[in-house]
Amino acid sequence: EDAILVCCTGHGIEYKRTQYMLTQDSKPPVQGPNLEAQLNKTCINLDEMLRTLQKYRRRCTPSFPPSIVLVDCCRTEVPGFDFGPQSANKGSGSSVSIDNSVVVFTTSSGDTAGDGV
Repeated sequence: EDAILVCCTGHGIEYKRTQYMLTQDSKPPVQGPNLEAQLNKTCINLDEMLRTLQKYRRRCTPSFPPSIVLVDCCRTEVPGFDFGPQSANKGSGSSVSIDNSVVVFTTSSGDTAGDGV
C-alpha cells in the first residue's frame, strides 16, 4: 500500500502552541502586536500544512493512504526575542488531528534540536 511521507527539517519556532517552520527566505519577525500575522505570512504554519495534506488526501487519492509527517527542527522561541507570556504554554505538538496519520517531532515542545548528535 502507498503512504505519504513529509519531512520538515531546518529551523523552527513555536508560538501559542503552533509550530512554525522557517523557510530559507523567512525574515525574522519584528516585535509588535501583529507578530502572529507576521509568522503566518513568512513561515510555514504546521497546522495549516496538515490541514492541506488532509484535504489533498481526501480529494486526490481514492485509497486514502496513511501519512507520516516528520518534524526535525527546534521548537523554541527565537533567542533574544520576547514573545510574551502567551507563548509560555507549551504544546505537545500540532493541534490538528488528521485521519490515518502520525506526526513525529524529534524534539519536545520548548526544546532545541540536537544538531550534530
